[in-house]
Amino acid sequence: MTTIAPEPIRSRAPHTARWRSDAGSGGTSLAFILLMPAVLLLLFGGIQFGLHNYARSLAVAAAQAGARAATAAPASTQRGQDAAEDFLTHQAATTLTAGTVTVQQDGDTITVTVSADAPTLVPLTHPRVVGQAAAVIERLP
Repeated sequence: MTTIAPEPIRSRAPHTARWRSDAGSGGTSLAFILLMPAVLLLLFGGIQFGLHNYARSLAVAAAQAGARAATAAPASTQRGQDAAEDFLTHQAATTLTAGTVTVQQDGDTITVTVSADAPTLVPLTHPRVVGQAAAVIERLP
């Protein structure tokens, strides 16, 4: 007759097995720390790019408004200057700052150039945008 001996009870230290099975090298945390600046740079860079393009389109629109007003018969460079400055004051006041308007007449063509400061997310930079429009002076029949 053979007797079967009971299995010995194996004791296991509760903390060593738990830490061994869940132990990580910290690679996920390190990757997050290293990639986060790049993600933030892409995010804020995209927003800054959009702000700059919007400001540039406003400068071009102001120059176009000035060119339309200046070339209407009878042509007047002062009227073009006033129209471009009015656009900067009323339509683009919250976006463009420190705007300057230059109107030049060369023969039958009037060119309006608008230069202004664009909004920025980076406090130490001061991006400047320039918009330009040229048109031929209208002639009455």
